[in-house]
Amino acid sequence: MGALHDTVRYTSVGKLTEKHMLQVFRIEHKDTQVGPFQTNTEFTQELARRATAQSQLRAPHADGLGLGFLPYIYVFGCLDLDSLREWFLLGQTLQENRDILARLQAMGFVLSEYLVNDGDYRIGRSGLQVAFASCNCRDEGLVVFHELSTLEASTELAFC
Repeated sequence: MGALHDTVRYTSVGKLTEKHMLQVFRIEHKDTQVGPFQTNTEFTQELARRATAQSQLRAPHADGLGLGFLPYIYVFGCLDLDSLREWFLLGQTLQENRDILARLQAMGFVLSEYLVNDGDYRIGRSGLQVAFASCNCRDEGLVVFHELSTLEASTELAFC
């Protein structure tokens, strides 16, 4: 599961408050914040089809994240990098997976690492995906962007 982080901040009257935040990872377009599965190209639609054909992966509605019951500002991500890799690295070889990442990166996609406030997310039943309010994180400066090649290695990221 994604790492929970505690942050301490001063309120307007000088008292300390504690917030619990969830670390979430997402692949999204660096300018539009739209995810690959919502991008209408033959390549991204094939990725989406291959991902949902995996027995361990479920479309959001099948994972208890019904789109009709989520705020319109919610987007989807994963609680850890391994889960994100399961959704996107669908090649049969290491080179095929590198090609997937290279094509996504050439299209303007990046790996986004968010810290999400408690109450601004819902975790799917599988634990492999989470719906969250990414705009709230961006407004608070709680997002860091990485090159997609980061997914090839298990490196420490900004909020780890």
